[in-house]
Amino acid sequence: MQNKGKTTPADEAVLIGIVKDRRDFDLLLRERWYRIPAEHAPSRRFGYLAFYQPASFGRHGKCIRYVAPVLGRASVRRREILPREPGHPRAGELYWRYRIGKPLLLPEPVRNLGPRRITFAFTTLRRLFESHDILDVFGIPPIERIMRSAMARAGIPAFPEFTVSMGKRLRYRLDFAVFCAGGALAVECDGTQYHSGCAQLVRDRTRDRRLRKAGWTVLRFGEDEITAAPAACARRVVAACRHLGGAVKASGN
Repeated sequence: MQNKGKTTPADEAVLIGIVKDRRDFDLLLRERWYRIPAEHAPSRRFGYLAFYQPASFGRHGKCIRYVAPVLGRASVRRREILPREPGHPRAGELYWRYRIGKPLLLPEPVRNLGPRRITFAFTTLRRLFESHDILDVFGIPPIERIMRSAMARAGIPAFPEFTVSMGKRLRYRLDFAVFCAGGALAVECDGTQYHSGCAQLVRDRTRDRRLRKAGWTVLRFGEDEITAAPAACARRVVAACRHLGGAVKASGN
């Protein structure tokens, strides 16, 4: 809780930074410092750093596993903190080097369950320790969760994260599958950030075309309509199910 403008430890600001590779991760744990290019460093003050490990970390990737207190910072050139890379294109550029305390392993990793691009962002210690999904960290309810609740209230037996295999190599993971007497229904939830780019729109159309060719009916819902009117979205799913002879229960994948 906050008292007269004072911030308690649970409400301390946390900057989420990216650990690009295992070399940087080893430096983080062993030497206890983290760097940010001066031109990208936030002006907002923060007391902790949390570290996002991308997909390149394999089974330990796409999640936040560690957080550490910030003990101080200094402005240095890249060549000073990474002297073994004097020929690096940014060797002469200024960085903020943050000195940190011992990194603390979170009780559970905060996972990036969707294809979401992570950049520098702020949260609080409270949210970090209470979150399981990266969207929870920012207080954003995942649209898949909203849609699932709306369909459950409408009595739709939907199967989340359903995998459709097409041949030996091509596989699609649907947000939801609903099986009906006259065919199968794919329900897709399109986040604004990921599904608004031209390249992704082309991929979505190709995916939908292949699913329809394989006998699926595809319904797509945008983030805005899901968050604004989830019940109306669920009614559209109900209508599609009726058109396909009514929803039936089926075994998951």
